[in-house]
Amino acid sequence: MIVVFVCVITLSQSFKCETIDLTIPDSYVNDYYCDCPDGSDERQTGFCPGTIFKCENVGSTSKEIDSRFVGDGICDCCDGSDEAQGVCANRCKEETQGHIDEVDKEIKTIESFIQFNRNYQSEGKKTREHLQQTLNDKKTEIERMKEEKVVETLDEEINKIKEDIEHAKTQHEERLDQLEDEYKDVLEKNNTQNKTEDVKEEIEHSGDQLETNKTTEKEKTEEELRLEEYHSKVDEEKKTFEEDKRTKEKEKMEKEKKQRDRKSEIEKAEKTLWEVEQKQKAKVPLNYCDDFFFMNELTNNRYKLYYGFNVTQNGNINIGSYDRTTEEGDVYINGDICKVGTLEIIRSATVSKRCGAKPEIISAEEPETCKYKIVINTPCACTEESLTDLVSKKSKLEAVRDRKI
Repeated sequence: MIVVFVCVITLSQSFKCETIDLTIPDSYVNDYYCDCPDGSDERQTGFCPGTIFKCENVGSTSKEIDSRFVGDGICDCCDGSDEAQGVCANRCKEETQGHIDEVDKEIKTIESFIQFNRNYQSEGKKTREHLQQTLNDKKTEIERMKEEKVVETLDEEINKIKEDIEHAKTQHEERLDQLEDEYKDVLEKNNTQNKTEDVKEEIEHSGDQLETNKTTEKEKTEEELRLEEYHSKVDEEKKTFEEDKRTKEKEKMEKEKKQRDRKSEIEKAEKTLWEVEQKQKAKVPLNYCDDFFFMNELTNNRYKLYYGFNVTQNGNINIGSYDRTTEEGDVYINGDICKVGTLEIIRSATVSKRCGAKPEIISAEEPETCKYKIVINTPCACTEESLTDLVSKKSKLEAVRDRKI
């Protein structure tokens, strides 16, 4: 009987190249030799050009970098595995903790915004409950201010002061003319008297040259005195007039300010009354926080949003009035007609809300012709659900930070 022994040698071939049908022994992996044409056997060494090096980054998130960045003296992996031992410190846990701190800070911020929401909810509910009382109070306030006729009375007083100023100006000009006439009369009389004296002196042939010179000097001095007296009276008249005018102008300005203030009070009260009337007509929102900010004006470049009421563009184009709230946001409809060729499109807008400290427009765009999308920040969008993603993100980061392998 013939016995045949068959020797079977089995090599450990358990690593399969990623992009080619080739299997190599485990011992060939990460041995600083490129056995796979695609270099996939040297992922952890980065030895093969054009391949990817994987950073394990225990304590942080693993990532992949191009193999050409391995051994270049720059720490691309937070665990320093892309460089020789001792070159890079392991900063993975520290890096992850930094991310956790950022998320934790964001959580606290959102929690404070949620508290804002609660406060505005409470205030909004109170406002809604006392809406009719506010309406009555504003009507009474406006009626009282109009019955006092402060604006009309001040208007009469201001007009009277204006008339007094004009009258004083006329009198002032008349007095100046009178002073000028008086001065001219004096000069004319003086000239006539001088001529008479000159004739007498010529006839009598009396007096010597010295006396004549003294007389001339005396006459000049008297004339200068008259001129100084005239200018002094004119200056005094102008000074009195200007002082009186300043006093009256100051009084007029004070009364005009009082009048403006009272008009402003009435206009403000009337605006509030109108807003309360609109609020009373409007649908009561589920969120009293939104009710609190009703009619607040938010502006961003060309767009104005009157919170929960209306949207305009460029100050004179009506985009739409509030109609309803959907999952996408608040819908504003029935705006001005937009003509595009032969088409007539009715403008409308959707206002999406994001959690923020105060109401403000983040962005406004027109993705379709005459169809607008506006995004706003508002504390009214800050709810417990706002924290869900952040809390989950923090938990995942903490798990990454604490992982051992």
